[in-house]
Amino acid sequence: MKILLIGNGSRHTLAFANLLQPHTVQRIRYRDLTTVGVEAADLLILSGGHPSVLHHYWFYRKQLELIRSTTKPIIGVCLGFELIARAYGVRPYKLNRMVHGLREISVVLDALGLGTPNIRVWEAHKWAVRSVPAEFTLIAVSKNGPEIIQHNTKPIFACQFHPEVDEPVNDGGRILGALLARVGEWKFPLR
Repeated sequence: MKILLIGNGSRHTLAFANLLQPHTVQRIRYRDLTTVGVEAADLLILSGGHPSVLHHYWFYRKQLELIRSTTKPIIGVCLGFELIARAYGVRPYKLNRMVHGLREISVVLDALGLGTPNIRVWEAHKWAVRSVPAEFTLIAVSKNGPEIIQHNTKPIFACQFHPEVDEPVNDGGRILGALLARVGEWKFPLR
């Protein structure tokens, strides 16, 4: 599979690219995004990073337009999650303090076949969203808001946490594996 990994300044982007082996991964920075790279990809991944999408529309305008217009499968991670939410009309809000480290989240709909009501994931973010965009289904939630969402009719999936962080008790890698296995065969509507 050809994956276009759009880097938004996350310190985990190289680890993400390594985790995606043996797939063909092209890494680009958000400001270098072009239609040529998108057309050649089977999957787009929007990485975590900074600054906030709320106050920096100009930085992320290409990704926001891409999210709204492409038919390619997309996985958004952390800031990528917030970009997807923003592209579909939900504004992020700033948390009182940064969430950092392993956290347990609750699975609301086991659309990924995880078979457990709770999963542990690596969080590192100052922003979150309070609600799910109208076109999306909530998959998992934490006390800060939605953690995993999936579009109801398009192959767009987003997680607020970092599945690429290599921690022994981080279920993120398992979630990423389940997503990669489903690219190209995502079924709608969700069950």
